[in-house]
Amino acid sequence: MNFYQPQAFWLLSLLIVPIIIHLFQFRRYKKLLFSNVAFLKKVDEEKKQNRKLKHLLILLSRLLFLTFFIICLAQPFLDREEKFADVSLGIIDNSASNLTIPEGNSNTVLEDHMDIVNKLSERYSDLQIKVIDATGNDVQAFEIPEVNSSLTSFNLKELMSTQKISKQLILFSDFQKNVIDDNMDLLRDTTVDIVLVPVHKEVPKTVVWDSIWIKNQSGLATNDKLMINVYSRSGKLGTDISIIENDQYVGNSAVELNESINSLNFSLPIQSTDLDRSLVLKTDEQSSIYDNEFFISLSQQKALKTLYLFNKNPNDYIKSLFSGNELFDYQQSNIANYSFQALEQYDFLVAELGGTLSSQSLMLLRQFAQQGGTLVLIPSEDFVDLNELEKFGVIDAKRRNIDEKVELSNPDFNNPFFNNVFKNKEELIDMPVAKPLINWRQGNNLLSFKDGSPFLSVVESNIYLFSTELTEAYTDFPKTAIFLPVFYKMAFSNQGESSVHYHYLDEELVDLSYMRISNGVIIKLANNGKALIPDQREKGSGKEIIIPKGELEPGFYNVLNAKTDSIYGHLALNYPKEESKEGFYTIAELNTLFSDQPNVKVINEPGFDKLNEYITESKEGFPLWKYFLILALLSLLAEVLIIRFYK
Repeated sequence: MNFYQPQAFWLLSLLIVPIIIHLFQFRRYKKLLFSNVAFLKKVDEEKKQNRKLKHLLILLSRLLFLTFFIICLAQPFLDREEKFADVSLGIIDNSASNLTIPEGNSNTVLEDHMDIVNKLSERYSDLQIKVIDATGNDVQAFEIPEVNSSLTSFNLKELMSTQKISKQLILFSDFQKNVIDDNMDLLRDTTVDIVLVPVHKEVPKTVVWDSIWIKNQSGLATNDKLMINVYSRSGKLGTDISIIENDQYVGNSAVELNESINSLNFSLPIQSTDLDRSLVLKTDEQSSIYDNEFFISLSQQKALKTLYLFNKNPNDYIKSLFSGNELFDYQQSNIANYSFQALEQYDFLVAELGGTLSSQSLMLLRQFAQQGGTLVLIPSEDFVDLNELEKFGVIDAKRRNIDEKVELSNPDFNNPFFNNVFKNKEELIDMPVAKPLINWRQGNNLLSFKDGSPFLSVVESNIYLFSTELTEAYTDFPKTAIFLPVFYKMAFSNQGESSVHYHYLDEELVDLSYMRISNGVIIKLANNGKALIPDQREKGSGKEIIIPKGELEPGFYNVLNAKTDSIYGHLALNYPKEESKEGFYTIAELNTLFSDQPNVKVINEPGFDKLNEYITESKEGFPLWKYFLILALLSLLAEVLIIRFYK
């Protein structure tokens, strides 16, 4: 035990005062005994012994009071084995999760930690505490560092090595579990003193947006339901989830979230516009800023560019499907006179294969499908070179010699092709009859004859092949109820199962193929008056961009032609999903985790006071004066009790 004010021990000379008082108050007197009270002598002797003991106890309590009080004035302290270093590295975790708000607080974790850093710089000007953020950038006092929206983890050892400070680290963080788990090798290194400054006494209320998609697309370019999978990382959490578009509420649902996935659905009003719809999913939970919103872009179904190449005369049934329909941008042409180099501008192509079709034309049709277009092939009676069908993946195509029409079997409703085609799958369907022209061995039959031979097959993912002409001479298929839904399903089959698009800021590449950006076009991203041109590369007939780390914030970005500023769509960017999925270590859990490591100090109370107390004690030792003051007061209390109750 050491003393800051050892000169106070001169005051111990005052201990003579209570001794003098004791001796003066109880000096001897001459005693005279009278015969009539002699019988009381024995009783008086007993009382005198009691009074003597009482006075001695009073003297002892006074001496103890003065002794303890003087020691208190000398400011005793115990030296600590661990010392707070004069040179330290402070690291502020500026990942998005530090925008949570600790319980009973109005500031975010990041703001509270920066407040501690500011007070440290004011209180300990003699210490060299270098403060950086989790990306290695210097943090200046009284300037809150910017949140790195794409940051989900960081390496403490690397950050310390870049600053050439290897002995003491002060970590200001919300202590998501990956922060500790990813850096356990450093935290277990007993040569490094580490001070952890946490904030959470309880697990913060965070929301995880798991997945969003459109359910029950009808094939008619309408969106029935927006489905949302969401859950909570903090147990039960009652909240409202809303959908907002252009600052207007589209839908709202009250829900109690838990750690298992909750599925919600919202009906969306249909809008007749070619532009993407930008929707914000929002929870009313206010304890976190970084995960209570989620941005999605909903692609509106554009008119499908459709081309019908007929052999001799256009089929009125096929023409009626597409012409005069706002869902389709429809063109038709005689296949014998068409310039096949113009196919790339179309999305959906129905081609009747005639006898005059050249091998080169068939190759260009094949190339159209390879570039992502949907191709429907219908053989005409005069199409004789069946070997050419091998270009489309058709194996062993042969002509069939059947003079009578044969009934088709009912569809296999388990085939994904028929999802959302028929509302009532148990309803009996009047199946068409047909006289097949050709047969083949390979393909996924969508509609078959009773003998199992194909009427309509998917020979490749986006190539469909009929086995006969769709004329009255060969089939009544165009007059049946399944004609329109089957053709519409083929037309929209390559447009994707879901038109919901969203991306995360930690993604390396973002595929923008769904925006149909032509090859060679340079795009830029624009948001709130700011624009940048990201690194980009071609991907087939689409485009991919590289998200610049730490430069973008969550929200909507217009995807523009860098030269003409024409807009292709909206890019919805969100905080990394992993940042929301990670759990948190509370103060109690950190204490348990590092209970056997003297090199790791966990500050047990949020705020500056406890950290300041730890630094003071580390530099100046553990103060004992308060304990001696308590002992002095207890001695004074003992004197009062002795005087009052000792008889």
